[in-house]
Amino acid sequence: MKPLNEIVSHFGINANDNDIRHLGDGLINDTYKVTSVQAGDNSVYVLQRINHHIFKMLTSCKETLKLSLVISDAALKPKG
Repeated sequence: MKPLNEIVSHFGINANDNDIRHLGDGLINDTYKVTSVQAGDNSVYVLQRINHHIFKMLTSCKETLKLSLVISDAALKPKG
């Protein structure tokens, strides 16, 4: 696996200005909490490595996640 700072940088997060900690003890995936430590930035992210030995159809997983995010976004938008 690539170093976590390198992976985080692919998401537009400054790789040098964050704190990365293992989050929980999942049986299938590896999950990490990424906290920005830049002055004035309190952003927190969850980064998850999907176990490709368990989830062999990764494209389907991505499409399902994308659809879930679209639905969640629509539900959270103010109506009117």
